[in-house]
Amino acid sequence: PRPTPLRAITKSEWVALVMPILESRVLSLDSSPETTALVEQMLQVCDLELGSLSKSVAPQGQRMLMLTLRAMSVRALIASVQRSCVAHGFELDGLLEALLLKLKLRAGVLAAEA
Repeated sequence: PRPTPLRAITKSEWVALVMPILESRVLSLDSSPETTALVEQMLQVCDLELGSLSKSVAPQGQRMLMLTLRAMSVRALIASVQRSCVAHGFELDGLLEALLLKLKLRAGVLAAEA
């Protein structure tokens, strides 16, 4: 079965499904104070706090969507979140762009050090 599009789920389902995955994936790559601050700002826009997200199992109809999101590269995940956040009333575009730039810069620094 095809996963449910992110724009087709409710606002609360979107937050419960997308934000824990985004938070854990991003902070596993870069837990610097700057990146952590960007993630905290995104969570505040969604009325959440860092570490407050439940890692619970997704409802049956959304398990495939959750697995798909977890399997995406961080860049693809951020792009998917950018496309769906406005549909749910969240203004995260600027924060997501800043986060993507920060991660790209970090990847460039790591590649240069190697």
